[in-house]
Amino acid sequence: MPLFFAISGMLAHGAVMRPWQQGGKRRLVNGAFLYVVWLSIYALFYAPLPDMPEAVHGVGDALLQLVAPHTALWYLWALAMYFALTKALRNMNRWPVLAAAAALCVVGSSIVLPDSFGMWQSILKNLVYFMAGAYGPWLLRSISDATSWKTLTVAGAAFLATTAGLLAAPDFVHWFGADLVAGLIAIVFAVQLATVATRWQVLRRPFAAVGQRALSIFLMQALFIALLNALALGVMGDSYGAAVNGTALGAAYPGIATVTVVAACLGAHRLLLFVRAKWLLEAPAKLAS
Repeated sequence: MPLFFAISGMLAHGAVMRPWQQGGKRRLVNGAFLYVVWLSIYALFYAPLPDMPEAVHGVGDALLQLVAPHTALWYLWALAMYFALTKALRNMNRWPVLAAAAALCVVGSSIVLPDSFGMWQSILKNLVYFMAGAYGPWLLRSISDATSWKTLTVAGAAFLATTAGLLAAPDFVHWFGADLVAGLIAIVFAVQLATVATRWQVLRRPFAAVGQRALSIFLMQALFIALLNALALGVMGDSYGAAVNGTALGAAYPGIATVTVVAACLGAHRLLLFVRAKWLLEAPAKLAS
């Protein structure tokens, strides 16, 4: 998620720095529109599955999620809020603003909020990455430009060390910004890894194709994961959990599930365009006019 929000901030840089009338309103309306539309779809999809973690429990719960999102769509809500806040503060000194966002990240990493607060813990944690990408898009580009096998190796080792350290460390380390440091290291490693990977032409085009359709994957992934689990449970019954957790299938399952879900999302993306339901992927232009 730090990488996702940093890249999102970088891509939003132009709209953040321009006046509201030049793209700002459009971006904000589009995010809010997609959140409401897909929250409604989630509510209908999960109606027969009330015990699922992503379930939306009726109209009251849907209204609550306008201020406390808890489905996989929370990132849409966060992006809209981040964009509005980052744009509103764009004329202020950047360093105090980023310092305040970093402090919120530490707070979000240190507290545990009740379930009724939805994803607010994650929302507090990730604002700083969006702001860093929006205010300093050159940072990510400079990381990419400086990539070599040596820097990638160092970044990879640092990423593994911080990830393992967070898993093994006591809870109090979260009070001192450990998650923020780990997030920044993860961004550096991921950007450099992507830079190296896309130097091969054979990978560049498929990676770009998936990236250009990433919104469809984010919107629909939870639905297809639920369908995949339901199908597996229907075929394998109680042995499904044991097979995933206690056999060689468990090691391969994340990769198999990822490829299957991404392929399903990309197929659904093409279908929506084919049936001219583009409004499920982008708000109608007249709404932001």
